[in-house]
Amino acid sequence: MKTQDIISYFDSKAESWDSMPHDPVLVNRILDMALEKDAERVLDVACGTGVLFPFFLERGIIDITAIDLSQGMIDVAKRKFPDNEQINFICSDASIYNFDGKFDSIIIYNAFPHFQDPEVLLSHLVPFLERGGLLTIAHSAGREELNRFHKDHASPISFPLPSAEEVARLMGKYLSIKHVVSEEHLYLVSGKLI
Repeated sequence: MKTQDIISYFDSKAESWDSMPHDPVLVNRILDMALEKDAERVLDVACGTGVLFPFFLERGIIDITAIDLSQGMIDVAKRKFPDNEQINFICSDASIYNFDGKFDSIIIYNAFPHFQDPEVLLSHLVPFLERGGLLTIAHSAGREELNRFHKDHASPISFPLPSAEEVARLMGKYLSIKHVVSEEHLYLVSGKLI
């Protein structure tokens, strides 16, 4: 899996990305687990076209850092949220980028299988969490459904999603595990920096 292949794939999908539906009930369920009530500063890893932004803003998040490898995705997100001073856009690889400051919450939504080395990603992101902050990996699809989709449509630029228990073990090296959910239409693992 090559970085340029991932960029090219998502650049090519950016303009049509928002045609895929996102169930607001499910997204809010994810954010109920991924955000503490007093969270103000959030890092949206592999933000895509900004699917989560309206949900963050509705919840009173005042500082959103949105990072994505695909400039095409970033461009669409910027068009959807023009001149919004609460959102800071970064086109880069979240597994190597050195962020300015720390976050109350870091969320990797519908993107984890596209990172070439999950442990490198997690070990890099954890130092950017505030004490008591949450890091969450979530998918609005179950593991089997997601792996089937990626195998059929995106196998060159994705790895199979491990079980939630495996990801929890990996995350548990760095964080205290708070949620492990593996359902037909939801996959979520979150950990807290104690």
